[in-house]
Formats: sequence, C-alpha cells, structure tokens
Amino acid sequence: MREPKDGAGQPAKGTLTTDSYLEAVSQTKATVTASMVSEFREDIERLART
Repeated sequence: MREPKDGAGQPAKGTLTTDSYLEAVSQTKATVTASMVSEFREDIERLART
C-alpha cells in the first residue's frame, strides 16, 4: 500500500508512515522484566512434557 503524498511528493499531513510507527515503538518500554522471563523459562523446563 502506498502512502498518500502531498503536492511536493512528501507524505500527506496526518499520514502515518513507517517512520511514525518506528518512532512510537522506540518510545515503548518492556512490560516483562528479565526476572519474569527467567521464572517463565524455569516453569517451562519444570512443567514441559518430555
């Protein structure tokens, strides 16, 4: 899908671009701590069927 362009060939005002999404994602932070990941992996190892 092509993004809408204005008369100068630039993304139309208010148009979300790949850069818009990358900027938004770069401002997020992890919601799972390293400790939580470690505990989850331990549970998987302990509870997984073999």
